Amino acid sequence: LGHHMEDNKLYRTSKMQKKPVPGYLEDYAFVINAFIKLYQASFDEKWITHAKKLSEYTLDNFFDEKEGFFFYSDKNSMQLIATKKEIFDNVIPSSNSIMAENLYLLGLIYDNDEFIKIAEGMISQMKKLITAEPEYTSYWAGVFLMMSRPMAEIAIIGPDLDQIRDKINLKYHPNKIFCGTRTSSQLPLLKDRKNLKENTIYVCFNKTCKLPVHSANDALELLK
Repeated sequence: LGHHMEDNKLYRTSKMQKKPVPGYLEDYAFVINAFIKLYQASFDEKWITHAKKLSEYTLDNFFDEKEGFFFYSDKNSMQLIATKKEIFDNVIPSSNSIMAENLYLLGLIYDNDEFIKIAEGMISQMKKLITAEPEYTSYWAGVFLMMSRPMAEIAIIGPDLDQIRDKINLKYHPNKIFCGTRTSSQLPLLKDRKNLKENTIYVCFNKTCKLPVHSANDALELLK
């Protein structure tokens, strides 16, 4: 944040240099992904806010609405000799597959249907390739699997939210996202949720929540 980011724009080299190098899509994709995970590990909302703002920047400056994928370089920066889109997963996942995951998760956290629609459109175009070339689309396959099953949206409110999250994480359940606050929050998954004078956990699927519970063990029962 201090050396490689300014006004929701990322730099590949330090912005303190005379000519900082603008970030490419892979820089945005992995930083956004890290911020989403960091929010869920800390419940510090500045990280999810930065993730959303960086994603909005990529949609404004990298996204090709005609083809439904992201360009590798910023439309406003110096163009590469050949403008390209990074689609195939290699040693590391492709920037587009990471962005599909980012938009899907942010769409759930922020109740943003546009983000989810774009992510689903990207996956829809990749279905045939996922089946035909799985060795080059492994991360896409993981995102497709994530979208094909109900995502557990877990909202934790109360002083012990970190301990509750950690206890829930002891059981393997890959399709889940966490939101949490000790008091109150304007995030859609937390807004208007009431802390009933004790730790309160809401487990939701497709925007429909089960009755609130008050312990990690009870929340785990709802995930079965």
